[in-house]
Amino acid sequence: MEQQQNKAPRVLRLRSKQEIMDLLQEYEATKKTTNLLNFCKAHGVPHATFYSWQKQMRAGKYAHKGKFIELPSDPVRPVKKVERAALFTSL
Repeated sequence: MEQQQNKAPRVLRLRSKQEIMDLLQEYEATKKTTNLLNFCKAHGVPHATFYSWQKQMRAGKYAHKGKFIELPSDPVRPVKKVERAALFTSL
């Protein structure tokens, strides 16, 4: 029972959309070298909350608006113009 009394109370911290997007991008950049649980602990985010942010991002809630996006550098082949014959019908 004494261990529960020594525990600091959990503080609810509201983050802006931009802060959430920054954290998601930071994790994506470092996820090959960082464990998600350690990342969440270092930034004071419950891992369940972080998982829900990722789910919401995939659903489009945290979509980037008004920013450039990276496009593939593959050359685009021009589309050949196809001539179509006129259609005739008889009744």
